[in-house]
Amino acid sequence: MKVLSVVDSVNSCDCCGRIGLKKTVAVEHDNGDICYYGTTCATKKHLHLTIGQINKACDKQKELYVNDIYQKAKTLPEYKEAIKTEYEARRLQLKFKTRSDFVRPSIDAFDRAIQSLIEGNIYSVQLWNVTSKIAF
Repeated sequence: MKVLSVVDSVNSCDCCGRIGLKKTVAVEHDNGDICYYGTTCATKKHLHLTIGQINKACDKQKELYVNDIYQKAKTLPEYKEAIKTEYEARRLQLKFKTRSDFVRPSIDAFDRAIQSLIEGNIYSVQLWNVTSKIAF
């Protein structure tokens, strides 16, 4: 069993059936099934961990996910185009405003490509989680 994330998008417990929960713990079982448990069921019946330990495990899973997306992002053609455009702007010695206008379309295309990679992820990863790791 692996803790994936604490989510607020699912508000019912797959263990006891309680509904209206503020948050649940997403857990992946060894067979690949993902279940959502309320914090009480997660801590006492299934994981036998404290909320602090669960949060730490969630942070680790999120970081692994962000690193995986970061590695995938660096292989995208949009990334290569953004890098190429940035180097061209430097070669032309463009000033800040002109340079920004010059590279913005390729950066926006790259951002859209990353967004499509992270859509619907269970870890609540946002675009900035990935792009903050990338330096042009």
